[in-house]
Amino acid sequence: MDADVRIPNIDRFFELILKKFEQPKVVAATVPLWVYPEESRFSDSSTTLL
Repeated sequence: MDADVRIPNIDRFFELILKKFEQPKVVAATVPLWVYPEESRFSDSSTTLL
């Protein structure tokens, strides 16, 4: 995580993610991420100009 990441319900997040890691085949996890609008840059956009 970096300083721009906010987890609204951090206790619930870790409760759920730790349960996932109880499965032997789970070795990594990720979640959707959004950049705060006031800190976003053009390069944060998922839109690609051709």
